[in-house]
Amino acid sequence: MKLKMVAPRQLLKGQGRKTGSVTDAEKQEMQRKAEAAGTPGPAHKALEAFVGDWKAEVKCWHEKDGQPQVSQGTGEKRVGY
Repeated sequence: MKLKMVAPRQLLKGQGRKTGSVTDAEKQEMQRKAEAAGTPGPAHKALEAFVGDWKAEVKCWHEKDGQPQVSQGTGEKRVGY
C-alpha cells in the first residue's frame, strides 16, 4: 500500500469553495465543539476533593543511617473553572 501525505488545505479541494475558506456554519460548529470540550465534567468533580489549604512536611534521607532533611510548606488549592 502506498500512502500520500497531503496538507490540510488539499483536503478541501473539490468541495465547491476556495481552498482554506471556512463557512459560517463550520465556524459555529467548531465553536460549539470547543465550548463542549471546555465544559467541566466528572474529572473536574473528582478534583474538588483537593480544594482547600494544605500543609506538607517532606523528609529526605541522603544517607541510609543519616538524619533526614526536613522541609515544610503550605499550599492553597482553589477551583479555577
